[in-house]
Amino acid sequence: MDERAQPGSRRRTRLLGAVMATALLGGSLVVGGATPPASAAPTPVVSVTPSTGAGAAGQTLAVSGSNVSTTANGGIGIYVAFGPHPDTLPADKWVNAAYYQNVAWTHPGGTGTATNKNLENDGTFNFNLTRADGSPLTAVYTTSAGTFDCTQISCGVLTFTAHGVPDRTQDTFTPVSFAPVVTTTSLPSTNRTQAYSQTLTAVGGTAPYTWSLASGDLPAGLSLSAAGVVSGSTTALVAAGTYNFTAQVTDSSSTPVSATQPLSILVKTPSVVVTPATDANPDGQTFTVTGSGFNPNPPVPGGPTGTGSYVAFGPDPALLPASPAFYQGTSYYQAAVWARLNPPSITDGQKAMNADGTFSFTFTTGGSPRALTAVYTSPAGTYDCTAIQCGILTFRSQGNADRSQDTFTPVSFAGPLSVSTASLAGGTVGASYSRALTSGGGVAPYSWAVTAGALPAGVTLNSSTGVLSGVPNTAGPTSFTVRVTDSSSIPQTATRALSIAVAHTTNPANARVGVPYSTSVAAFSGVAPYTWSKANGALPPGLSLNPTTGVVRGTPTAEGDFKSTIRVTDSKSPKAVKKNTKLAIRVAPVAITISPASLPAATVGVSYSKTLTATGGVGPYKFKKLSGSLPPKVTLKPTGVLSGTPKTAGSYSFVMQVTDKFKFTSTRAYTVVVSS
Repeated sequence: MDERAQPGSRRRTRLLGAVMATALLGGSLVVGGATPPASAAPTPVVSVTPSTGAGAAGQTLAVSGSNVSTTANGGIGIYVAFGPHPDTLPADKWVNAAYYQNVAWTHPGGTGTATNKNLENDGTFNFNLTRADGSPLTAVYTTSAGTFDCTQISCGVLTFTAHGVPDRTQDTFTPVSFAPVVTTTSLPSTNRTQAYSQTLTAVGGTAPYTWSLASGDLPAGLSLSAAGVVSGSTTALVAAGTYNFTAQVTDSSSTPVSATQPLSILVKTPSVVVTPATDANPDGQTFTVTGSGFNPNPPVPGGPTGTGSYVAFGPDPALLPASPAFYQGTSYYQAAVWARLNPPSITDGQKAMNADGTFSFTFTTGGSPRALTAVYTSPAGTYDCTAIQCGILTFRSQGNADRSQDTFTPVSFAGPLSVSTASLAGGTVGASYSRALTSGGGVAPYSWAVTAGALPAGVTLNSSTGVLSGVPNTAGPTSFTVRVTDSSSIPQTATRALSIAVAHTTNPANARVGVPYSTSVAAFSGVAPYTWSKANGALPPGLSLNPTTGVVRGTPTAEGDFKSTIRVTDSKSPKAVKKNTKLAIRVAPVAITISPASLPAATVGVSYSKTLTATGGVGPYKFKKLSGSLPPKVTLKPTGVLSGTPKTAGSYSFVMQVTDKFKFTSTRAYTVVVSS
């Protein structure tokens, strides 16, 4: 079309002649130079790979062409674009780049970028067509002209004369179809015997589609139709769990193309959680009952009317008569609740079951007293749930024969309250002590108390937790009685006599030279007061034994292992009883550390002074140079002071030794660098 044909055409042509066609600007195909006049030229021959089954999520197209004139229209070449079939586009399709995902100007001397390709001298081209940024083309793309879905409309590779020249001899369209893609990525769960229907979806390729099961299994009772519908009703015996399978879709193109998608369906079978499930109060307990995986809808067509399930409290069904009677009435149960969809009102006898098969409510008797008791009488007889297994049952409502909703969740009631702790471990003077008292039966929470006797001095009882803890400070046996009280509506109590024997420490931790030390020797269960004496052996130098308390105390002055026998004599009359106890004390040497870890450098002719210190031993400390050489004119005082004015440059290494009050020593190596 000649640019002089009409004003609008001239305006478009002038716009197209603004800059080089290496980019898309303002939605127009932009070029460089003046628009050459149109001239007849042969029609190109174009091939595209792949032309079918392209990847909808991203596909690079290999485009090749021949029979393109390198001289026609002033040698401006052609545009190679990807977009909808030109017959579906408005009249400005040859000058508006917004219709295309990318436009590559193909001409002699092309630069080889994603939007600027080379046309060979023989009129051929061969390159990969991508998006302008070099990424693969996609089946769905959005520009300023709108969103184009090439899985729903005909798209392909177009060629037409560049720069908006109205020469239609270069127009070609090579269709490209995209492979089908399954767009369903997940499926909802279902409950046992519940009706199910979900339609799988796909895009791309050529409709209509045919669906099949490529691998895996659907839950029993469900099937996949050729139309892509997963439907049916899971059977009453289907196992709970996740069923994995792969769905396959095949399109209707001349060469059918398939795609697959892994999917799964979770089958939930009925389950119930009861709180509390153990140690329920036999005098009256309100339970919280939470269910999931139930089918809230009517069972198989033609069955008895009614929806949902009964939730009842009573004996284990295995203990009831071998007939369906216990599913058809409430005479065996202390209470029964109908959990169903959209009850007319929420009462003690009717509760709401959600559409997903879940429910949660507080379970009571619906009468007075409202709480359930361990022993109850119904028209079928008296049941003692402390002697037989009872719990929460569920089963299909209104006597329906569908057993898929049957569950039984055991509940146990607390027995008579007792103190389970029969004895307590002994303690040691000065050592941390902690023991927990335990109870059996009854209803939590519990409270504890000492009702007779006394705990060891330094030990207390936590009334809420029943923990005995503390640091005993007096040796000897102590006896006491503890009482536990439960939280029954009529509180139960139980008591037990206990004792704790607290001993002195006879083999204490190691001592250390120069560090104050104290331990004690245990008395036996004789007659107080006692007298302690050293029968043989030796205590560490610096330690002594107090004859009236049995305490060994002092400050060790020598290291080593010291063993002795301490004799304890009681005051029994007419003849005292004596008992020997072996005592072993290891005295570790003093760990003395010299500081600092290193000494700073010095300079010739500059006064130098640093002080060494010691820790860990017992002062006073005395320092000396054990080996090596100090810098000339630098001396060490016994107090650890290094001082003087270095005379000669060099590196001087030496070892310092320190001795404490008890003649324990320690050393440290130093190096002092003297610079000139």
